[in-house]
Amino acid sequence: MNWVTTNKDSISGQSLSERVTNEHMKLIQSRSQHHNAYKINDRLHISSSYKIRVSVNFFFFFSIDYCNLMLIWKWASHAGLALQTSCFIFKKVQSIHLSL
Repeated sequence: MNWVTTNKDSISGQSLSERVTNEHMKLIQSRSQHHNAYKINDRLHISSSYKIRVSVNFFFFFSIDYCNLMLIWKWASHAGLALQTSCFIFKKVQSIHLSL
């Protein structure tokens, strides 16, 4: 009946309220550590998905831009070829006209 009067734990030497308070504080700390770990994991997941989204957007932008550049290059080469052909025809016509 000694434990009833003193209300002390024989192993740790703490009162019941101190032990409950300590266990409660340990539980709060472990929960906050787990919560922080989840927050860090969420941040890493968000940042990695953002990087993937940015790289995919950049890849599509680059591929669309590359296709547009190739299309512009194709039309420019056609226009250049047409210009060269018209200049060649104009020179031939001019040389024929001058030879007459």
